[in-house]
Amino acid sequence: MKNILVLNYEFPPLGWWQANANYYIFKEFSKNKNFSFTLITSSSDKYFEEVFFDNIKIYYLDIWKKWQNLHNQSIKNLLINAYKTYKLSKQLLKEKKYDSIMCWSYPAIVIWYIFKKIYWLDYITLLRWSDVPFYEKKWKNLDRFIFKYFAPIFWKNSKYVIANSQDLKKLALNISPNQEIKIITNWVDLEEFNKEKNKSKNIFNIIFVWRLTERKGIKELLQAYNIFSNNKNDVRLNIVWNWELFESSKQFMMKNNLSEKIIFHWLKKHNEIVNIYNSSDIYILPSSNEGMSNTLLEALASSLPVIITNVGWTKELFDKNGWIIEIWNSHDIVEKLDLAYDLWLNWELENLWKKSFEIVSSMSWENKAKDFIKYFKN
Repeated sequence: MKNILVLNYEFPPLGWWQANANYYIFKEFSKNKNFSFTLITSSSDKYFEEVFFDNIKIYYLDIWKKWQNLHNQSIKNLLINAYKTYKLSKQLLKEKKYDSIMCWSYPAIVIWYIFKKIYWLDYITLLRWSDVPFYEKKWKNLDRFIFKYFAPIFWKNSKYVIANSQDLKKLALNISPNQEIKIITNWVDLEEFNKEKNKSKNIFNIIFVWRLTERKGIKELLQAYNIFSNNKNDVRLNIVWNWELFESSKQFMMKNNLSEKIIFHWLKKHNEIVNIYNSSDIYILPSSNEGMSNTLLEALASSLPVIITNVGWTKELFDKNGWIIEIWNSHDIVEKLDLAYDLWLNWELENLWKKSFEIVSSMSWENKAKDFIKYFKN
């Protein structure tokens, strides 16, 4: 049996999409009894240990969250995680021999870069989103003055570097042109999301699921929806949101008398989001930059037509199963929403359902777990 150590600072209930990915991939890893996994992650309130499955043990480190703001980890939280992960990893290395180390994002790769220099143990680096410099605008100063220089060093010392999209790989190669980068795309639970539809026949439901940030185009979406919904009483915009621009979004809604036409669902547990997808008619993501969006994958698995921008990896998830919109263009959003609404009125929107599901039909967690296992074997 091979022993694998995994470092990832988020696992449910702490975190959101990265935590979700961590949870599902470990469920699949549990089926392979030729491997034993140890995960070091973060807790929402206190330190504890859990036998997740017979071949998986999880250490939850207390990073002083106390059930506060579980879906946004501050620099302080990350530094606490880094320090405690370093100490625990050092202890575990004395107790057991590990055959491979898998690092999800920062601070994991920093810790294991140090360990490689001390113990000469190989590690695998996963590139997911903002761990690639210049992916996320809010980290632009850190990326410009720090990570732009250090990230290539961490990657160069990895046994493998694995990105979750072709576009993210291209972004990484901009600062480290000679780096070899593998790709294992994101995944989705096809059984969980491919459920029977439960849509209202009288309401045209639009769904937006993600962070309320400028990069996700929430301002343009609200401006467009204000125009689109004018004189329409049979439309609803469902927003499953995550911090940041909530207050300004709420103020816009109140100012434009949209409280009856916009529903803020707050953050939902993953199984609750399934019901919102299945009650919707179309998914929208007017983002200016994407890796491989988990929410887009879930919408496709839920057989929803989409309105998306042609950026990053989203173009790989589009095949005439909806509409492409321009970045930062609220007028284009209005036009595409009108087209979708007209199809809905004439009972023709359902023709796009099958196309959406076909795109993700092979992107199951099971297949992606097998892809990772190949790298553990080498």
